[in-house]
Amino acid sequence: MVRTPVTVAAVLVAAIALTGTKVTAEDRQPLVVEVGKTVSTKVGFAMGHLCDDETIVRAEMQNGTTDDNLFVVTGLKPGTTLCRAGVVEDRPTVLFEITVTAKKRAR
Repeated sequence: MVRTPVTVAAVLVAAIALTGTKVTAEDRQPLVVEVGKTVSTKVGFAMGHLCDDETIVRAEMQNGTTDDNLFVVTGLKPGTTLCRAGVVEDRPTVLFEITVTAKKRAR
């Protein structure tokens, strides 16, 4: 039997249907940052990160406390992107939906 992507996908769909397993989207943690501003959030022992659109945000992981690393995000331009903090196997992972808003006008 030749395994093609279609065959493998069909088997997976059938297995899920037969077992009654409900497939749900992963929870996204909302994060809002203004253009030019930086926010950080604790992500436990998560290590590494990956963002869909690095023209919208600049992201990095930083050491926080002995119990938490920090996911640090700076807004570059208005828009929305997904970033995952934690890309190392057997470590925590958090999916963020990051919205960058325009700079507030000075009064």
